[in-house]
Amino acid sequence: MPQLATSYEWGPGQRSVVLKLRPGVKFHDGEPFNAEAVRFNIERHLSTPGSFRKSEIGEVKSVDVINDLTVRLNLSEPLVPLLAALTDRAGMMVSPKAAKELGDRFGTRPVCAGPYKFVERVAQGKIAVERFADYWDKASIQIDRIEFLPITDSTARLASLRSGDLHMIERVSPSDLVEIRADAKLKVVGIAELGYQMIPLNVNNGPKGKVLGSDPRIRQAIDLAIDRETIVKTIFGNEYIPGNQFVSPSSPYYNAKFPVRRRDVAKARQLLREAGVQNLAFTLIVPPERDRQEVALVLQAMLAEAGITMTIQSQENVTMLQAGRRGDFEAYFTFWSGRTTAMRTSTPSSSRRGRPPIPRSARSSTIRPRPSCCATCPVSSSGTVASSPASTPRSRGSRRIRTASSGSGASSSPSAGIRGPCRWDSSSRAGSSRSCRRSSSSPS
Repeated sequence: MPQLATSYEWGPGQRSVVLKLRPGVKFHDGEPFNAEAVRFNIERHLSTPGSFRKSEIGEVKSVDVINDLTVRLNLSEPLVPLLAALTDRAGMMVSPKAAKELGDRFGTRPVCAGPYKFVERVAQGKIAVERFADYWDKASIQIDRIEFLPITDSTARLASLRSGDLHMIERVSPSDLVEIRADAKLKVVGIAELGYQMIPLNVNNGPKGKVLGSDPRIRQAIDLAIDRETIVKTIFGNEYIPGNQFVSPSSPYYNAKFPVRRRDVAKARQLLREAGVQNLAFTLIVPPERDRQEVALVLQAMLAEAGITMTIQSQENVTMLQAGRRGDFEAYFTFWSGRTTAMRTSTPSSSRRGRPPIPRSARSSTIRPRPSCCATCPVSSSGTVASSPASTPRSRGSRRIRTASSGSGASSSPSAGIRGPCRWDSSSRAGSSRSCRRSSSSPS
């Protein structure tokens, strides 16, 4: 569905794209959304130190303002996933005026152009937003206020939903689903998600990358020691989908030539011998969250059968992600929220030189992973949301919603960690990885 842009047109050789913008759009501070605002946002993504969006739209070399509602993005080379990136984080426009005034403090009071405007954020408490009266499609927005509460304990989330203190919880723990489905007062909605759970492995980001980065056979051995099917059955109640790529096996972009490999402990041991590694040991950082803690224990036992010692270290989610950024980790357990279409995997853009041009109709390409990590993902997931009916005491006659999540969103993860998951490539030191599917059902 068109949002801030109403149409697009590719230029010759897919070296540019012209976007037509929706008229009458305002930012939450009353400033107009126009072509100059688009140029500011794109240039901000490309020039801000440490920008997580630059890797998604880095081929944009300049932005031309054609008129108030028309903008052209000029590319250094064809970038097939550009439109997909612009439907996601890179296309989330912020008020240039507010961004300039607040600078690096913009995240404390964001000013955007969506249906809800930011009201407040209480650290570890809640984020509140209210309906924006001048939203361009305000007739479609029926809820006046939404409060998002991070509640890491799944039992506490469910109890708050049942009491009427919450109207909705997302990322429902699979172990709670039987109980929830048996409650006539609650409704469950689930879908195969775009994202995946993953374990980034440090292969070249500081001294801690030496343990798992010295030989691709080490990562292959870890991969072969894991039984994804068993994890899905025992921990996730068959609610998740075992996966090994950056999309689900049900996705049209899934490469059926590389299915999920069966566990092979003997082969794992053989690979370690061939790599000259005895008594392989590493540490896995895991957030204090029941599901991932339980998976970590199962992984620990599986790896032990292949002669691999994995120590589990619990660490708060944000602290864990910061450690990943610094390279202060050997492996950590996180998830990625996915993308709306196939993104780039491991082929540097320079490798396209001398090859035929990308077809105009193409809708997938590859994204280079950072050389500091790769990912071994034990499972893939389906997103599940549980909600209470409108007759609960708190919601009767109300146009406000309180919703809770696990409080460990992947969208904040830059990871030494990946923009998109690395692809399995046994010949590449930095490319050895397995991925599995999980995308958020979060409203964020």
